[in-house]
Parts: sequence; structure tokens; C-alpha cells
Amino acid sequence: MKQSLWEGTDLNIKTSLSKEQLQQENQRLKALSELDGLTGIYNRITIERKINEALAAKHSGAMLLFDLNNFKDVNDQYGHIAGDELLQNVAYILKKTMGNNMVARTGGDEFVIFYPNTLDMEELEQKRQMLQKRLGQIKIKNSKHFTLSASFGDAVYMERDDYIKMFSRADKLLLQNKQALHHVRAPKSQMADRLNKRVEMDTKLIRYDLQESTPVEGAYYLSYEVFQGIYRFLERALCRQGHKDDLKSFYVILFTLTEKEGGILKPEYREQEMLLLKTQIHDSLRRNDVFVQYSSCQYLVLVSDADAAGVELISRRVKERFYGNQPKNTADVILQHSFPLQASETRGSQSDSTAVGTDEAEKKS
Repeated sequence: MKQSLWEGTDLNIKTSLSKEQLQQENQRLKALSELDGLTGIYNRITIERKINEALAAKHSGAMLLFDLNNFKDVNDQYGHIAGDELLQNVAYILKKTMGNNMVARTGGDEFVIFYPNTLDMEELEQKRQMLQKRLGQIKIKNSKHFTLSASFGDAVYMERDDYIKMFSRADKLLLQNKQALHHVRAPKSQMADRLNKRVEMDTKLIRYDLQESTPVEGAYYLSYEVFQGIYRFLERALCRQGHKDDLKSFYVILFTLTEKEGGILKPEYREQEMLLLKTQIHDSLRRNDVFVQYSSCQYLVLVSDADAAGVELISRRVKERFYGNQPKNTADVILQHSFPLQASETRGSQSDSTAVGTDEAEKKS
């Protein structure tokens, strides 16, 4: 018989962080998610959002885009550690010299500067020359002959511009300037390679943006729309697999909070009791389980890799934790109902016989 993954799980109650600590941690994680991990300046996702916000507010600005010339040679000759240090030095110069203007690393050796109030092309050219001079002062350890330079492209705000439009114009100029630097016309393959490089970087940024920045223990609390989407996705996946054994690996549990006599909780303490139940559900489940508030007195839970015995263990754990933290002068009880997730093609034929567990009301002893 297959052993439940819930057996042997520690049932000790973990101390929850205070609301203030959680807010501080969320703010810290949000700030970190906006920055490039290597250089500490904005990443591409953040700079795009901030530039779009600035353009919407002021309808003005200028963008300076540049990438480092022959950066691949730096990695090849001096190693990737030296290359990373070089990128960090570039970011340091940008932070020291650009003041309140926005700076970001948008690719491997590609950087963006945005000037919210700069519209004069002559002034923009002066800033480009100043930056080129500063970049030329960066040195690589144990190299007397290396001189850093960059190729630039720029764009000034035009009516109805957004980040993508300005970036595209600046990127086109950058490529032309890089071609002129080598006195050759870049073949289509080079342009395709550059595009592929940018798309590859985008996929890395997308993955970074989608994944959790810091793993958090406990179940994942979702909005109902997201919970419903996950449920329907799993229905489709199970339908495609077509193995009955797999249909038992996902269970839905409905927790209903009621008064001792079975009536609806009174509004004056319903919110507090539901928050307590939410905390116990979160702390009792694993990171790969999800849950959502279904009504004013109900939570839906979706667990994976579970069987009927595992569902009963989960439910008992939630109830024990809830009753153990409940004020002594209350007598609320939790009703539990559960059913295995089935393939979408069998959805219409579900019957009450699929339900497992009981409609029991466990009273606090």
C-alpha cells in the first residue's frame, strides 16, 4: 500500500511573524525584485515600468542606450569574474554620475539611462561624451592595454511614446553606430543573433519575474480566479493522462466554520475566526498546496500527492491547531468535506459517492 506523504509530518505549530514584520519583509523582497542581481541597479522589467510611468506623467524625456564594445573578448581573455567586475564598475559609475536619472542593466552588457526632463539633443550628446570618457577610465586588473568603450543609441520623446517605442529607436541607432565602428555593414545573421540574444535574455527575466523570490513555507493563498484556473488546468491534465490511479493524487477539501449548533457565525467575530482558520490552514499544509476563501465562512483547499487517509490527516491537523488557538469562550466547529479531483470529461457524472471524509462536526473538547 502506498504510504501517504503526510505521515510522519511534524505537527508542531510554528510561530507566525507579526503583521509589521511581514510588511517589512514584503517591502524588502519587493525592493530586491526590482534590481539586477549582479549590479544592483534596476533590471529591465523595472526600468520599463518606471519609464512608462514617467512618460505618462510628464510626456517628456530622453533615453540613452549603450552596450560595451568587445565585451566578449573580456570574458574570453580575462575570465567571467573579471567580466562581472567590469559590469559592476560600469553600474557604479552610472549610479555616481547620473544623479536622480534612472539607470538599468537590460541585458548582458547593455545599459539604459533615462532623463525625464532632457529633450535637447545637444545636451544629450554632451552626456554621452561625458559617459564615454568615464567608461574609458575603467581598468581591468593585470591589464595595461585594455581600454573600455561603448556604442550608443538614443531616443527623444515623441507623442504617444512608451518604453518599447523609444527603446526600439535607440536600439536601431546603437546597431548602426556599432556597424560604423567596424566599417562594415552587419549581415542579417548578425542582426538575427542580436535579436535572439535579446529574446533569450527576456526569457530569463520572465522566469525570474514569475518565480518566487524567496521560498516561503506553508500553503499558497490565492485569489478565487487563480484557484479556479489551477483546478481547471489539473482537470485537463488528468483527462489527458487517463490513468485512474492518478485521479486520486489531487483532493479538494472544503472547510466550513459554523457555530456549535450548526448556525452561521455572527458577523462581530466571524472575521477574526476566519483569519485564525486561514493561518492554521496555511501553516498545516505544504508549499505545493493551495487554498482560497470560498465564502464568508469557508475555505477551499487543493492538495496534491494525497489519498483519502492523507486528507483525513490534513483535516485533523487543521482542526487541532484551530481549536488549540481558539479563545476559550467560543465554541465554533469546523465541518469538513472533500472529494478527489477528476478529469474534466467526467465532471458532469460526479455523484455524492465520490466524497470522502465525513460531514462531521468535531467539537472542541
